[in-house]
Amino acid sequence: MLEVCRAALKRFEALGCIVEEATPAFDTEKAWQAFLRLRGWQQGSGLRAFDNPAQRAQLNTQTLYELDMGPRLSAFDVSAASEIRTGWSRAVQRLFTRYDYLVSPTAQLFPFDIGLKWPTEVAGVQMRTYHEWMKGVCLVTLSGCPALALPAGFSRSGLPMGLQIIAPVHHEMACLQLGAAYEAVEPLWRTRPPTILRAA
Repeated sequence: MLEVCRAALKRFEALGCIVEEATPAFDTEKAWQAFLRLRGWQQGSGLRAFDNPAQRAQLNTQTLYELDMGPRLSAFDVSAASEIRTGWSRAVQRLFTRYDYLVSPTAQLFPFDIGLKWPTEVAGVQMRTYHEWMKGVCLVTLSGCPALALPAGFSRSGLPMGLQIIAPVHHEMACLQLGAAYEAVEPLWRTRPPTILRAA
């Protein structure tokens, strides 16, 4: 997956971009735990109407996870998670004092088997929750920054992978502009059209 995404970065270099590796100066595990708490608080409160034996039996594991997370959180927990979110957001924003954009994969692995509810392991690391395999996009959401997903390429077996262009807060148009320029370099839909277009 990283090989495909790193190869896609060459399209940005073709545009004249300087590509460097960068990471926010912040504890990502702390940010992840804050994301889980804030999501549980927001999602769980909206699910409270279904918290009865008859309806709980019809809910899937993911929904039950969020439903059960919310009531365990105190106002202090939510406030502490909000403070961490602010710290994380500021750490990401500090990167924009040096960089115009951030670019990262849209997922931590290629599409998985349709019979699998969610990946339980990524690169030898056990996933602790049903959504940890999406940590890369969840932490962008936590930062408050806009992001635009675009195709990166394909695995050797033909599975797709994407990149996300991340811009400073309130710079949605910047994401769209760089995305359009990236696509103009080498549009994957033209070099490798979807099956439905090839059949036409």
